[in-house]
Amino acid sequence: MVVERLNDIHEKSELELGIKRALRDTSRFKPIDVVVLDLEMLRENMKPGTMLSGLVCGYKVLYDEIGLPTLVEDLVKALALEDVVLIKRGRRLNISAHARAKLLNQK
Repeated sequence: MVVERLNDIHEKSELELGIKRALRDTSRFKPIDVVVLDLEMLRENMKPGTMLSGLVCGYKVLYDEIGLPTLVEDLVKALALEDVVLIKRGRRLNISAHARAKLLNQK
């Protein structure tokens, strides 16, 4: 979730927890990661190797006023030129290879 501005980390945490609780009943079978960013933090994290690099593996837009799919498309193109590996729960996921495959499938 992207908001215009966050006052502090406490506000960020409260929003993330509140949204996760609200979505819990609608997503009983799928885990949901809720991340709240302000516009500045979003811009900082739309670069290869940052925490949002994982968006290349999939995401769902529930509501968008900032053009997130275009931002992610630019991130995918940048990741395809890099060598970024995400390690999550002991598994290695080559994000850059995933980005290159995604670009090939779009053609």
